Amino acid sequence: MALAIAVVGLSRCTADGDARLGARIAAEVQRGDGTELRMQDLASFEWTRLYIFRPYSMPEEIERELVFTWPEGRLVHMESRDDATLLVFVKGNEVQRHLAHKRGQGDFAELGQPGGYSRADAVFRVHLEDGWPRLRRIRAG
Repeated sequence: MALAIAVVGLSRCTADGDARLGARIAAEVQRGDGTELRMQDLASFEWTRLYIFRPYSMPEEIERELVFTWPEGRLVHMESRDDATLLVFVKGNEVQRHLAHKRGQGDFAELGQPGGYSRADAVFRVHLEDGWPRLRRIRAG
């Protein structure tokens, strides 16, 4: 029983973040071109802002955008990665969850913006470009 709890805890608390959230996003992306991803539906826990960081983002750059220190974020090593985009879900001055999402399972790399996205604005659409699943923002209104 304790082993099962430990394994479940590890699957959610790795340096790369919430694996279950990553699997939900990947499953939606697999639905194909034109699929809409509403992050408030996929990430149903409490958060108010979603920040997206491109590959090779430096830890200082991430903390500057978040406007608070996040020591655990350094464990993701985004500064040396091109395989993932970092999604950081924040409420107040606290990271609720994060995910180093594999780009081949939905590429968020071009979606970083100052101030991040509110729950209502974090809506994206899958665009297959030569078989690569790029995500594009759907503008509100």
